[in-house]
Amino acid sequence: MNEGLVIYYSRTGNTKFIGEKIAHELGADIEEVIDKKNRNGPIGWLSAGKDALSHSKTEIAESNKIQSEYDLIVIETPIRLTIQMPAIRT
Repeated sequence: MNEGLVIYYSRTGNTKFIGEKIAHELGADIEEVIDKKNRNGPIGWLSAGKDALSHSKTEIAESNKIQSEYDLIVIETPIRLTIQMPAIRT
């Protein structure tokens, strides 16, 4: 078993920065959850917020890591109005 994995979704890079810091401190592997829906710019920001509020799911890229091989998994996501983002919910 591997010790740790940090999984993150980051639209702007802020959550990625924190995820990288946590992975470094833990000596953990890291993987980005990639939302296949275009979330760039103001329209993407509004779309992400709307989808989060409606508890929608989205299409994400396939994972490269086998999560069952890890003892610890840390999930990083932006939060909108106390709701996780669709890419992490999926």
